[in-house]
Amino acid sequence: MDKKSFKNVIKTFNNNDIHYWVYGGIALDGIREKISREHDDLDIYLHTIDFEKTLEILCAEKYSCFNKGNMYLATKDDIKIDIVLLSEDSSQYVVKGNKTIARYPRNMFFTKKTASIEEITFSIVPNEVLVFESSHSIHEQDKEFGSKLLYNKELFDQIKSTSIKTEEKLKQVYYF
Repeated sequence: MDKKSFKNVIKTFNNNDIHYWVYGGIALDGIREKISREHDDLDIYLHTIDFEKTLEILCAEKYSCFNKGNMYLATKDDIKIDIVLLSEDSSQYVVKGNKTIARYPRNMFFTKKTASIEEITFSIVPNEVLVFESSHSIHEQDKEFGSKLLYNKELFDQIKSTSIKTEEKLKQVYYF
């Protein structure tokens, strides 16, 4: 994903008050304040309250939207957005990916955390989530960088994760 495409996606999310958090390599690059490697996708957590609105906006902007197991994929030209829904469950946020279900303490997300790459400012997940997620990365530099982040150990220790298996059939999601 090139910088111009990334900027346009973030601008769309910010201008439409979409509750999102970038995670993965681009979030780590936001903390580094520079692009460290080429990224083929943008990984985001999307609050379920904004799911329908987000899909409508992306479809209006000519993205193809697919259901991918527990996740969603939006693509257009060279842009690929992996969307994982974040839902609320009493004192936790629950994130269901295709390989894991993670439960994060809600208070971990009480403070909005942002990062910037050049003039692009965007919301990112808390450091505790980045440490947790980066430990599963396929990119060694992300694993190494994530392991060095400062985080609240008490909050980190409250993260619960369960491995799951799902079929990864892509199904087109249409919104009119």
